[in-house]
Amino acid sequence: MVLGAAGLGIFLASWVLRNLWIARCATVMVLVSLGVCLWSWWWGGVDGNDVRWLLGENEWVELRGKVESLPQQFFVNFSQQIQPKKSKWSVRFVLEVRQIRRFGQEWKPASGRVLVSSRMLDLWAVGYGDLVEVRGTVKKPQEARNPGEFNAKWYLENKRVFVELKNDATDVALLKRCGWSDFRRWVQVFREYMDGALSLGLGEEEFIAAVLSGMMYGDRTGFSEEWNEKFRRTGTMHLFAVSGQNISVLASVGVVVFWFLGMSVWRWAFLLVPPLWVYAAATGGQPSAIRAFVMASLLFVAWRLERPYSAVNLLCGACFLILCWDPGQLFDTGFQLSVCVMLVLILLTPLIYRAFKDAANPCEMIPRVLWSEGEWRRIRMWRALLGFISVSVAAYVGSLPLTWLHFHMISWIGVVANFVVVPVAALVVILGALSIATAWFCPWFAVGFNNVNWALVNFIAASVNFFSSIPFSSHYTGAASQWFAPKPRICVLAVEDDFSVIVLGSRGVELLGGGSDYSMSSITIPALKFFGVNEVTRHWLVAGSASVTGGAEILPIYFPVREYLQVGLPSKAQTLWKMRRSGKYNLKSVWADDVVVEKHYRWEVLWPEKAKSEESLKELRSTNRGLVLRWLAKEGRTVLFFVNADEAVIDEILSCGREITADVLILGGQLLQKFPNELLDAIRPDVVVFSTGGYKKVQVSPLLLKQFQERKISVWDLDEKGAAVLSASLNEPVRSFFK
Repeated sequence: MVLGAAGLGIFLASWVLRNLWIARCATVMVLVSLGVCLWSWWWGGVDGNDVRWLLGENEWVELRGKVESLPQQFFVNFSQQIQPKKSKWSVRFVLEVRQIRRFGQEWKPASGRVLVSSRMLDLWAVGYGDLVEVRGTVKKPQEARNPGEFNAKWYLENKRVFVELKNDATDVALLKRCGWSDFRRWVQVFREYMDGALSLGLGEEEFIAAVLSGMMYGDRTGFSEEWNEKFRRTGTMHLFAVSGQNISVLASVGVVVFWFLGMSVWRWAFLLVPPLWVYAAATGGQPSAIRAFVMASLLFVAWRLERPYSAVNLLCGACFLILCWDPGQLFDTGFQLSVCVMLVLILLTPLIYRAFKDAANPCEMIPRVLWSEGEWRRIRMWRALLGFISVSVAAYVGSLPLTWLHFHMISWIGVVANFVVVPVAALVVILGALSIATAWFCPWFAVGFNNVNWALVNFIAASVNFFSSIPFSSHYTGAASQWFAPKPRICVLAVEDDFSVIVLGSRGVELLGGGSDYSMSSITIPALKFFGVNEVTRHWLVAGSASVTGGAEILPIYFPVREYLQVGLPSKAQTLWKMRRSGKYNLKSVWADDVVVEKHYRWEVLWPEKAKSEESLKELRSTNRGLVLRWLAKEGRTVLFFVNADEAVIDEILSCGREITADVLILGGQLLQKFPNELLDAIRPDVVVFSTGGYKKVQVSPLLLKQFQERKISVWDLDEKGAAVLSASLNEPVRSFFK
């Protein structure tokens, strides 16, 4: 308030002094003060009935309220196929709570927003604005516990969502369908209509339908993780962020209709605002779509009022209105990218174009009236080409800082890839808009447009696939905080009941385990990107269980892997069986007494022992018996990895007479119930690292905790403290990554 009052005083002084620069500074101060006030109201405007205060962790409740977001379908598809596993589909929507009921109690009034994730729910079972009743277990969004991990708590709190509820489709009941008088019903129907129109005539071409849906209204649920990574590497992921291109194409369709009806575009263009708002809302309220819609609306108003306008003023006005409506957008990555890229496009594109537009002109000594028709044709072609180049370069420059900051990646091939793909993508959007416009009265036209788009999308896919396959087409730089961090060091990731350890050496990076397919994709791979990894030197498949090595097939999608080291014993694990059968992986078996030497450390394999005969080998299985490894740094630190073992393995390790002492002991969750005193005495660790998290919460044996306490062993629970960092020096304690 003080800042606002000062700004208002300065503004009045500038009016008296007739000084434009003082007026601008005062305006900025007033706007900042207004933003602070809006932010305070936005965060603090809650009552005592808000669900964030009423609900406890892991509490079972029933809620009633209105669906306040467009339901969206999500799935975890880590294979290279487009069709996801049905069991991994879920539908998410935001519920504006009105009533709450605990077990055995009556309904009570409540308020607040809850994110509902329902497995196996049909996408159109509930709609935007419907009154529904849900029941399930609630929990608070989880903070990031690992480097590079998506911070769901921060993301949802910026959308004023403080509670999550997960359930099955049978736990969602529709109480009342939203009426036609509510615009949210129109948004839902239009989204369903677009989905049907863009799939006409495509049959089983699910990839083409997924790309069309992504480019027209930002729905990428049909994409495999492999294709997501290819689009990221080539810098073409922006094709699926609904932006000014989509809004301008749809507005052009409306302009053509006005022209056909003989109406003045300058006078009646504001009538396009409601349908464009329905379209922007049908995209799920993507920041880029909302920004483009507000800019277009301001432009139409300027036309109607016959007022001058500039692109920068339109952008600033759009940002002001959006932040007044939702201050949390300021911290949204999509909003930041959209505004930054748009600003650079407005400022830089004309500069590049003016600097090179005369490069194809004939000699300056020749008057323009003497230029031949062929020379004019060459000039027009060059300037059209220069327009595409200018836009591609400007978009690349505008997105580069934020892409590096948020995703720690630079795409060297991005300018070339966008130059090839963006013009074709513009045609796809135009034909997609025509398909949507004609599907309701002449489906055959829509089928024709979709079939042309089939060829164009295949060209885009082939181009992206080619550019992404070029060596060094992109580079993960890592976070700036990791550029000068000491090496070697070990990062033990908090992957619940899975197992994932990253070893960062001076000559390369090694990965132990990696976790299941979900943990690999959502935790391990983001951590590798955060550290600036571009190649994995060695992947230790430390056990045969899916929770430890189930994500091994996903890793090569992101990073080349030189070699895989696996347990030498036979295994029934499906992931290992697929890898052996494919023949694409450089798999090697390791046994006890094998040693792997690096520059600053070495590995010692302590288990498994080689079987004495074929019969004894068949009796052993590595599914429940993992590698036992010892990491020895030249600076003195010793770490023992004990992922999984049964009593027979423990007896063998104790009886073999090998050196197994270690400063740090890293345990798998399966060993937290029973760990022999004899083995603990032989290892003599100072710190024990383990995780008690997971779908089934692991309870540490009280006897084991007593053993740790008696031996003055420090305990590091990854589920409570997050990822742990170990340096090679004994003088450095085990520390949290976030401190």
